[in-house]
Amino acid sequence: MWEVGSGKSTLLSTILGEVPSIQGIVQVHGTTAYVSQSAWIQTGTIRENILFGSPLLTRGYQQTLERCSLLKDLELLPYGDLTEIGERGVNLSGGQKQKKNSNSEYIMGALSGKTILLVTHQVDFLPSFDMVLLMSDGEILRSASYDQLLGSSKEFQDLVNAHKETAGSERVSEAFSSPRSYTCSREIQNKDSGEQPKISGGDQLIKQEEREVSSDLSIVDLDVPFYLIFAVAATTTSYSNLTVLGVVTWQVLFVSIPMVYVAILLQMRINGTTKSFVANHLAESIAGAVTTRAFKEEERDFVKTSELIDINASPFFHNFAANEWLIQRLETISATVLASSAI
Repeated sequence: MWEVGSGKSTLLSTILGEVPSIQGIVQVHGTTAYVSQSAWIQTGTIRENILFGSPLLTRGYQQTLERCSLLKDLELLPYGDLTEIGERGVNLSGGQKQKKNSNSEYIMGALSGKTILLVTHQVDFLPSFDMVLLMSDGEILRSASYDQLLGSSKEFQDLVNAHKETAGSERVSEAFSSPRSYTCSREIQNKDSGEQPKISGGDQLIKQEEREVSSDLSIVDLDVPFYLIFAVAATTTSYSNLTVLGVVTWQVLFVSIPMVYVAILLQMRINGTTKSFVANHLAESIAGAVTTRAFKEEERDFVKTSELIDINASPFFHNFAANEWLIQRLETISATVLASSAI
């Protein structure tokens, strides 16, 4: 790989299916795993973050902890790998977060028999790999081993020399590996021509953003005014009824005012606690959407989102059910009284 902005991340996104390929053919065989540039941590236990939907296999899980150098970190935590991680992993240091996602010893050791695509503009790791792709401006300029590139490519020589001058000042940007111990292989081919594939997807991304903006504006223009009018109407009706009752029978205020106050507190508490889980999970899902799709865990994420939405909506459901219960019985009593009077 070459300098920043040369198309490394776009190449990786194309292999993952996040960016459409306009030339050439991208084939991914087997199961893939993905480690992003920024550590992505979900709310939950450390064990849940490590397994990420996979079944717990004690031996393999223990080996993963050892190879990722996590055992000492877990000893410092009150409940080990069952320690709850706060929203977006706020109770972990930056180094601990990245350890939960990736570890160079694990990549170079435990995954030595797997196909690994490491995306970086550093050169320290390159001698350990079988093939190096030198990229610039979205194109693969050369593909050869480290020694071959070092002896034949001036661009690569300049990159190595520049890195030696600033060694240790930068870090790995992204890693693409297979930590789930599945065999996988990747082939990037261009059957239509002998040229290396050029990656582009800007137009599609712009169109997608335009659709998202249009949807957001529709919500602001239509949904927000509707719910605002409904809230104002319901509030006005409730307080109008309470005012009439207070004028006719003022003693009811001793009961109604405390009940209104308690109801408002409970409503804010229930809505705030349940909605925060939904908002946090949605934010996490958006931040880790690429990782979720790479691991084929969309269904699990969708089920969890639905469960959190159901919990948040349950007070509204119970309120609606209670109103229907009351309406049915009042109408039954009213019909009985009217029928008796008519008879």
